[in-house]
This record gives sequence, C-alpha cells and structure tokens, in this order.
Amino acid sequence: MTLRDPKGYVTSPPSVVVRVIKTSRADINSLLGVVISYNVERERYLVYMAASQSTMALKQENLTKANRIDTYRCQWQQMRNDPRVREKVAYYISIARQFVSPFELSRVMSVVSISWFYLLFHFGFAKTMMVTSLTIIFLVVTAPDVMSKNHPSVICKNFPRRTKEMFEQQIPLLKGRMTERSAVLVILILSIICVRSLNAPKNPTDDSIQMSSSCRIEYDILKNYYDLGYEDGSNGHSRGTSMIPQSDSRTHEGVSPLDSEIIGSSLLEKIASMSRFASIVYVYQSVVELGIDQTTDLFSFGQLAANLQHHTKLWKKFVLLLCLYNILRVYV
Repeated sequence: MTLRDPKGYVTSPPSVVVRVIKTSRADINSLLGVVISYNVERERYLVYMAASQSTMALKQENLTKANRIDTYRCQWQQMRNDPRVREKVAYYISIARQFVSPFELSRVMSVVSISWFYLLFHFGFAKTMMVTSLTIIFLVVTAPDVMSKNHPSVICKNFPRRTKEMFEQQIPLLKGRMTERSAVLVILILSIICVRSLNAPKNPTDDSIQMSSSCRIEYDILKNYYDLGYEDGSNGHSRGTSMIPQSDSRTHEGVSPLDSEIIGSSLLEKIASMSRFASIVYVYQSVVELGIDQTTDLFSFGQLAANLQHHTKLWKKFVLLLCLYNILRVYV
C-alpha cells in the first residue's frame, strides 16, 4: 500500500473485485467492479463496473474488497453483459446451427443431453468423459468441411491434415514432430481404447468381493438372531420376542448394511474418478502454459523447468504436486 495505491487494489493485470458502498447514489451501492488504476490527483480509484460495462471514479472509502462469492458473481456479470462475449456466443450458435442443419439446434441438443446422461448412468463418469472427448475431437477435425458442405470423400481426404493441425495446436510439444499418418494412428488407437473400455466386461473380482462381503454380513446377522433367540428361551420369553425390534429397525432403515457399503464405495469411486480427471486437466494446462516459449510459440522442457523454478508461486507448485499425486497414486 502506497500513496499511488492506498488500499492495494491495483494489480497487473487488473484482478481485484470490489463492492461499492456508502455512496450518495442508491443505484450504484452494492454493485461490483474490477479496479483498473488509481488517480493520485483526484484520490479516486478507476473501477470497471461489471453490470453497466462502464468505468467510474470512486473514493477509497466507498469501496470494499469483495469476497469469493461476489468475485464469481462479478465475473459472471462481466461475461453476461460484455457485448464481445455476446457476439462470440451468437457466432458459435450460428456455427452450431449450420453444423446440424437441416435439424433444429434445440432438438439436437436435447438428444445429445439425453444420450450423455444415459452414458453417465450406464457406463460411469470416466468412460463417459472418454466418449465425450473423442466425439469432440472428431467434431473439431471435421467441422470446417461439414460446414462447407463438402462431399464425404473430401472430408475423408482432409481428415489426416486437419487431425495433424489440431494436435499441433492443442499440444505445442508436437509442433513439427508429427506426421499426418501418425496423427490418424493416434485417433485410431484412441477409438479402439474407447470401444474396448465400453465393451469391457465387469471385473469378476468386484463380484467375488461383494459376494464374500454379503456372506460375511448375513452370517453376522443370523448369528445375532440366534443369540437373541437363545436369550429369549433362557429368560422365559416367547421365541422371537427380541428379534422383532431388530427386524423392524432394519426394515425401517430401508437399506441393508451390504447395500450401504456398496452405495458408499460406488459414490467414492465416482468422486475419485472426477477428481483424477480434474487433476489431469489442471496438470495439462499448467504444463502447456509454463512450457511454451513466447518468442517462438514452441514447447520446451527447459522453459518449463525455468518457469517452475523461478516464476511459479509456492502454492501453485504444491497444487501441481498434489494433482500429480492424485493421478499417479492409482498405479503406486
């Protein structure tokens, strides 16, 4: 905090979100914006307002730093109200309509959504994301030719070149090192892996584990009931007197111990699968961002090591290591 920035709101690039408070104008109180700069002569902060997409000069006592939820709200307001974002969204919608023509976009999206949720329910999160990713790759590669309404033979002819360009654009490490034939081979291998994973039979080990667990639990329950019946006979009660509350409580619960165990393990597996996928995405984005040389626009391991060592904050390194551990712990 200095005279040029009394509250410490000015960053490069601008990223501090503030809330407007205690002004004489009720219409701007509680609005959110991003601090751009500080005017020393006027002693006011220049704030870009998310809702109105305009800039205002406000005193420091009329600003307070926004919390995390308000920061997300401000980002959403900026995206929703920014005319450039609207123009881009409209452009992509027009491309999508062109792509699915002569069908209506809303109906196609409905079918895609239903299909995606069916895959998610039937095959699980990991396999669904695999199918989704492979489908997106095919759409990205074939979209230019499909929108140009080229003949299928032309689409097939351009497929190797467009596949190579797509890989080089998404993975800078491959720039200049991949041929069209190798790009098509990668797509073919990914397709085979995807199909085989969808058709793979359920692991019999899981069934044996569940059967042994079921036998163990049922044995414990029967043994408990036997002990209760023996106690009833010893105490002079009618047989089954102590068993009725036990069975009633189990019926009221609605879920047996075995079912609870299976549901819990299934839920944990899905959460772990989603966390591994998020970790892979984060590691990939970080490696690409840190490893690209801005002068040549090429990926370099030397550039990656230098940026990790000198230009990466400690908490980012920790998050990166945590994600790597989350990915690799399955194989360790």
